[in-house]
Amino acid sequence: NKVQQETFALEASASAAEMLKVNIGEPILGILRSYYFGGNIGLASFNQHYSQDRYSYVTEINLNAER
Repeated sequence: NKVQQETFALEASASAAEMLKVNIGEPILGILRSYYFGGNIGLASFNQHYSQDRYSYVTEINLNAER
């Protein structure tokens, strides 16, 4: 019934740098997404992404949502 997403900068570890084909210690983006069911976390997903021009974040806010 709820999804929480946290986006943050971090330094590429050796394994992340190899996977993303960047230098170790280069800034990359981390995204932690948690899915809640009945108030408890049912699933959490962590992803590492390139920074710079390879990532974009879009948010849509519905101002007419029912409260």
